[in-house]
Amino acid sequence: MCLHPRGDYVADFVYAAGGKDQKVTADSSDSIYESKLRKEMLRILAENGDPDAVVLDIGGNIGLHTVFLANAGYKVHVFEPFKGNFDLLKCTVMSNPQLAKNVVLNNFGLSDVAAKTCIVSNPTNHGGSVIQGSGTENCTAENTVEVRRLDDYLLEHQIKPYLVKIDVEGYEYKALSPASTFFKENPPSHIFSEFVSKHFKEQGEAEAYLELFYQLGYNVKWNENVVKKGSEKYSALMKAEFADIHMYQ
Repeated sequence: MCLHPRGDYVADFVYAAGGKDQKVTADSSDSIYESKLRKEMLRILAENGDPDAVVLDIGGNIGLHTVFLANAGYKVHVFEPFKGNFDLLKCTVMSNPQLAKNVVLNNFGLSDVAAKTCIVSNPTNHGGSVIQGSGTENCTAENTVEVRRLDDYLLEHQIKPYLVKIDVEGYEYKALSPASTFFKENPPSHIFSEFVSKHFKEQGEAEAYLELFYQLGYNVKWNENVVKKGSEKYSALMKAEFADIHMYQ
């Protein structure tokens, strides 16, 4: 894999598991960052039995999830707006014919508008880059990124994703909500999302994000428990410092 230098949070996991020459296999996934999530996605995709299933990786970073999913044969549309991450992701994908065949690379983020905006990167965790909202005033050229609407993308590419993974540092609602009408007719069977309460509180969209899924008829699962709106689990999730949630129908 093509990696950031040592000192980057995610890259260091890969170095520890075998360095930049880490081979892409199902077994090697066990020892790398977020392996539990990745194994669950691969299990669900295998049980679904469709070798042509389409996956969206929204917030691709350097491509850990994309690489393993595409290597298993699935078509992955990956979105990564930050050039420093995207260049490494592209480097990895284009150096492997199997990945190049199965990955659609998108050097832009997703939002509720199509625009240019500013992203702030974290030098010790480039995957934690945060989109700062609309506009590019006082933004450097390096940190100016493009965002587009997901519904436009899905219609343009004529795809119906089976599984979605999203991790965009509190920007999840803005990224997914434009596709709500599309998802009513073509709901992904599984959506895996990071849920960091402080990020959502900054955007004021924690409740709206969960409501998006409830309105679409999804079950929301956290820590192996279904989270009903207004329940104790719901209140606990709203207060959780960090959570991985799974929406399914």
